[in-house]
Amino acid sequence: MIRHEENTDFVSPVYILDTEISNNIFTDNNYADYKSAKLCTVGLLYDNKIIILQKEKKDSEESFNNACRDLLKNSPVLFAFNFKFDKEIISTQIGLNLFVSELKPFKGKNASVNELFKVLIKDKKLKEPEDMLKSGADVENAYAENKYKEIISHNKADLIKEYYLFMNNFYLREKYKDKINSEGWWTPTEPFRA
Repeated sequence: MIRHEENTDFVSPVYILDTEISNNIFTDNNYADYKSAKLCTVGLLYDNKIIILQKEKKDSEESFNNACRDLLKNSPVLFAFNFKFDKEIISTQIGLNLFVSELKPFKGKNASVNELFKVLIKDKKLKEPEDMLKSGADVENAYAENKYKEIISHNKADLIKEYYLFMNNFYLREKYKDKINSEGWWTPTEPFRA
């Protein structure tokens, strides 16, 4: 198992969670079968720290899950962009029922971390974090090819993007208030594009 730790040049007021899996869990009916997931990466950003646990193929699920449990068990409320996915993966794979809150500026499936972050790059002059993969969809192949460094890079990039999305949540809500209804849902039917 690889344990990657580093300090950031910012301080997060919340705990941010991001997980990666090494398989496709969606059925033909587009139903997410969380119990079939193969958890391979757990990333946590808090204070000025990033800690990422990366499972290698040689690692037993039990030892990896125990390390993840130890990392997360004392976390207060966790925030995640894909909060339902991360909550279900942590619950079904390592047996922790943690409170995970959504950090998107609005509800719905029409926005991705990358598209929202593009707004912050443009409006707030933020720099794109280094990501050796194009998206989370590339994790499955990277894991199959033992490209752990690339997966860690992707998880770290997602954690950093999610931190900036959390910190700019009100800015994004205000910017797109005409497209978010009173219950917090993105109303246009087309996907969000920066």
